[in-house]
Amino acid sequence: MINSTHSPRREKGAVTLFMAVIVLALITIVAFYTTRTVLFETKVQANNLRAKQAFEASEAAHSYVLNVLNDTADNKEQLADIDLNDDCYRSVNGEDWYDLKCRANVLGWPDFTYSANVRLDTVTVSGGSDEVDRVNIIGFSEDTRAKHYIFQTLVQERPLPNAPLTPITAKGGFIVQGSATVYNPEGVSTIWSGGDVDLTQNASSSTFVADPSYNVNAADGYPACLDESMTCHMVTTSTQIAAGPDIIEFDNNLKNLSDEELFEHFFGFPMDEYVDRFATIELDVDAGDEVSSINNATGEVVYIDAGSGIDIGSSDLKTVGCSYDITGVNADNNGGYLPSETCADSPLKPTIVIIDGDVSFKGLPVFYGILFVKGELSGNGTPAVEGAMIMTGASGSTGSVDVWYNSNMLQALNDQGDFFGLSGGWRDWAN
Repeated sequence: MINSTHSPRREKGAVTLFMAVIVLALITIVAFYTTRTVLFETKVQANNLRAKQAFEASEAAHSYVLNVLNDTADNKEQLADIDLNDDCYRSVNGEDWYDLKCRANVLGWPDFTYSANVRLDTVTVSGGSDEVDRVNIIGFSEDTRAKHYIFQTLVQERPLPNAPLTPITAKGGFIVQGSATVYNPEGVSTIWSGGDVDLTQNASSSTFVADPSYNVNAADGYPACLDESMTCHMVTTSTQIAAGPDIIEFDNNLKNLSDEELFEHFFGFPMDEYVDRFATIELDVDAGDEVSSINNATGEVVYIDAGSGIDIGSSDLKTVGCSYDITGVNADNNGGYLPSETCADSPLKPTIVIIDGDVSFKGLPVFYGILFVKGELSGNGTPAVEGAMIMTGASGSTGSVDVWYNSNMLQALNDQGDFFGLSGGWRDWAN
C-alpha cells in the first residue's frame, strides 16, 4: 500500500500564482482604462482647441468686416469688388466665399493666425422697400477640421434719418437784405418758414423749382427727372416782385416747435445725445478752438459751440465737404460757385455742420451737406450750401445766401453712418 500526502507548500504556490494573475489582469485593465481616458481627454482638448481656433478666426473676420465697412468711404466696394486670385475663394455649399487672409493682405490689414471665409450679402426686406446687409462668416481651425459660423444682419446708423424736403427751413423767418438764390430742381418748394419770408430787398433775389412744363412724360423730362438728383430743368417762381407758391411762410406747425424739437425732427435725437453719438469733430469757440480747423473737412459731423455768437470771416472758413461737378441741364445755372471743391476719390463726401448759437458770415464759405444753425444767421458774407440749410432763428443777412437742394448729397450723409449688428440678429454655431 502506497501512502500519499498533500503538500501545503505546493498548494500555497498555486494560490500565489492565481493571485498574481488576478493582480496582473487588474493592472492591465486599469492601464487600458487610463490609456483610454488619456486618449479621450487628449481628443477633447484637441477638439476644444480646434473650436477655439475656429471661434477666434470667425470673430476676427467679424471685426475685420465692421472695420472695413466703418473706416472707408467706398467700404462695400472694398469688400465686394476687389479682383482677387481664384485661390482666395472657397466654395461652401455651392457658394463662393472669399478667404480672409487673401482679402486682408490685399487691403493691407494684418494677417490672422487661422483662416476664415466671409460673404457680404444685401437682402431686400418687407415689400422691397428697404435693404439690409448680412454678413456670413465661417471660421476654420488650423487643420480646417472645426468650423464656426456667424450670420448677422448689419444695420447702418443714419446721421440724417429725416432729410429736409426743401432747400431752406427757417423756423424764425427768412429775411435777406442782400440777394438770395434758392434752387430746388427736385420739387416745388424752396423755403419753409415759421415766420416772414422777404426777398424784396434785392432785384437779384429769386427761387427756382423743377419746371413741370418741360418735355412732359419724356424719358428725361418732367416728372421722370425728379427721380434723378439735379437733372430737372428749372423755372423761376419767386422774385423781388412777387412770391410764388414755392414759399411757405407763417407756418404755425413749424413756428410752434421748440428748437430741440426741430433738431430732433430731422436728426432723430436731442442735440446733446446726437453730438455724443455722431459728432466726429467738436469745437468750443469760447475755449479758443478755431473754426478754420474744419476747412476741407469731408465726411464729418461737426459740432460748433458758438457760445454767445460767432463771426466767421473769409479767412476762417472756405469749404466744408466736397461734391462732384454739376453736369447736364443745371451746369450753367450754378451761380459760379458750385462746386468749389470736387472730391478726389469719391463722388460725394458731404459734412454735417451744427452751429449751436448765432452766427455771422463775413466770407464766402461753401457747405456741401447740411448746415444747421441753432440761432440766427446774419452778416454781409455769401454763404452757399449744396444740400440743405436749417435755422431755428431768423435770417437777417445783408449779404447773399445761395442754396442748392441736392437729395443725393443728403443721402450720402446717411451712407457715412457706422455699421453695427442688429440686436437679435446674431446666430452662430460650431461643428
